[in-house]
Amino acid sequence: MTYERVLKAALALTPQEQNELIGRVYGHLQQIDEAPLSPEWLAEIQHRSDEIDRGTVKMISYETAKRRIRHLKESIKSKR
Repeated sequence: MTYERVLKAALALTPQEQNELIGRVYGHLQQIDEAPLSPEWLAEIQHRSDEIDRGTVKMISYETAKRRIRHLKESIKSKR
């Protein structure tokens, strides 16, 4: 099911059903956020944070990152 189909179905719900859906999705997201990170991920997060603090990595904007990812995906698709 695509995002657009899910959104269309959600918007067709009554306000009460939409509130219930929002509550259930939010509850699910909270469970995901509460999942513990592995020691490896914590170390990687700390390493990247330290690089940012030291200024040893070049930061890019979210929009630039999205554009680069989109371009990379298109490049991969065109090679198939």
